[in-house]
Amino acid sequence: MATNSFNCSPILLIGFNRPDYMAAQVAAIRPACPDKLYLAVDGPRADKSDDAELCRQVRECVALVDWPCEVKTLFRERNLGCLSGKPPHGFHAGGFSAYAARFMNKP
Repeated sequence: MATNSFNCSPILLIGFNRPDYMAAQVAAIRPACPDKLYLAVDGPRADKSDDAELCRQVRECVALVDWPCEVKTLFRERNLGCLSGKPPHGFHAGGFSAYAARFMNKP
């Protein structure tokens, strides 16, 4: 396991129903060892029978974080989709702090 030898910004990973992609993303950021990792996963679609299991597997990717890191999660119970589930309007480098502050206050 690598250690954070440089200052790494917090990272937000957004997922849905592709556990293999989420696992690959966690593996890709592992060398950076960010101190803070935010994981947001949309919920399953009601009309897709495979979604519940796939979304569950994506959520379990949080267990792949094997470095000292503060992990915050936002797991939706139902599917909000790209329009309703996306970060608020104005989400960009300048607006990240406000969104992150809201995200961190979620249970």
